[in-house]
Amino acid sequence: MPALFDLDKERAAELRRWQAVFQRDGNKAAAWRCYRLARAWSLPIPESVMAELDRVAAAIGDEVERTRKPDRLSNSVEL
Repeated sequence: MPALFDLDKERAAELRRWQAVFQRDGNKAAAWRCYRLARAWSLPIPESVMAELDRVAAAIGDEVERTRKPDRLSNSVEL
């Protein structure tokens, strides 16, 4: 079984690999995988991954705002 320090290094390296795939290929699934692993392992989320999640959150919010009916705002979206 690897030592805790080695495990942290391995996990950080895994995050860097997913981040690299996202940055190199624009593979959005890689950004989400990187985010999920970082959260599961209590590691910092790379800034490029956070920027992608912020972009997606803004797009979702814009779509909700565009399609909502004022009298149904409270029931329009459950996040």
